[in-house]
Amino acid sequence: MEIELDIRSHSHKFAEGCFAFFEQNAMGLRVIQTSESTFTLVVEGKPFKELGSEHILYHSHLWATSFLIALNIATLGYLSWKDAPSLHPIYRVLGTDSHQVRDTIALVQQVPITLERDRELTDLDIHNALITLGALTQDNDPNSRVEYLKGLLHIGASHLDVTFYREAFGNFYRCMESFVTRHVLGVRQLSNEVKDIQRALAQIGAGDELQTAFKEIYAIRSNQVAHAQKQQIAFELDDVFKAKAFADLVMYKTYRKHAENWRAENRA
Repeated sequence: MEIELDIRSHSHKFAEGCFAFFEQNAMGLRVIQTSESTFTLVVEGKPFKELGSEHILYHSHLWATSFLIALNIATLGYLSWKDAPSLHPIYRVLGTDSHQVRDTIALVQQVPITLERDRELTDLDIHNALITLGALTQDNDPNSRVEYLKGLLHIGASHLDVTFYREAFGNFYRCMESFVTRHVLGVRQLSNEVKDIQRALAQIGAGDELQTAFKEIYAIRSNQVAHAQKQQIAFELDDVFKAKAFADLVMYKTYRKHAENWRAENRA
């Protein structure tokens, strides 16, 4: 059994040969490039069957979405489902002279993602994504993965005139906060959110500029996401990507360190 997932990059163009690794059919994954910014990911169920899985479809889904998350983290970009999952409103259309249902319609309006594909996705990005994927799938705490996936879903979701950017921001912020608490600082809870997260950023090598930039993210989180006491403003996609960038940073740096430690231990 195999499953396929069509993926679109909104932030990168694919460099020539960037998917060469998958010609080896490694890790039960195949990539079929369909344009300069889209590809089909094929996940084979055979490896899960050999491992004794009784839920091959579910584990294939976990593998596919984990790869999508790893690509986003490693590239600091935005790659998502080609046909973004959405929440289209569905209505029954009634006749004018009776209550008989004349038609059923879905009012579809895709959220416009207006990013410049001014970066190339290279074989080095793929290499870094696979390192991230390995560490991500070994993570016993599912919270960060789930929040990250919700963030990707909310970016592309719409209900005609309603977008979910505010929810996406919250997802990526919670992903980052949860990851910092458990994986970077190793504590049960933060005592001072701003100072503790700034300390965690310093631990992974972020400079003063990024630590200061975090205060802007925290202010948005406090005034526009966690609370609604102040005037609520329209959420911009750029705000979402700022929160995503911090989630990408702490996850990539930490997972990369875990991978390097694992390599060192196995070489000894």
